[in-house]
Amino acid sequence: MKKYLKKCLNGEEKLWKVFWLLNFLGGFIVSLLVTLAVFQFLATPILEITHNNKDLSFLLMHIPSILLGVTGLLFGIWYEIVALISLWKCSWNCKHKIWGYLARCFIFVSLIYGIFESTVEI
Repeated sequence: MKKYLKKCLNGEEKLWKVFWLLNFLGGFIVSLLVTLAVFQFLATPILEITHNNKDLSFLLMHIPSILLGVTGLLFGIWYEIVALISLWKCSWNCKHKIWGYLARCFIFVSLIYGIFESTVEI
């Protein structure tokens, strides 16, 4: 996996592999795991505090799980950045250059969507 990521980040992998394996399949799996981690370890203790009027000691008891949720969230952000950089660098590694342009358009749309989604949910 480490060699594959290095190859992707150096722009040496084929576009279809980076798009379908790293961005699509890998992104789906990481997104699913991050969603579960954030909900289980981050959102649940915070919701308990806000909705059930728990005190600060309840929060202190759940610091390890909150840190695990934050770590999961940061891993998801890191993975998305690596995947998009790899897609950008490998976008011309295809037979027809239209796929490279479409890959770069996909990156632009993904970034705009991610920024919009993160600002709307806050």
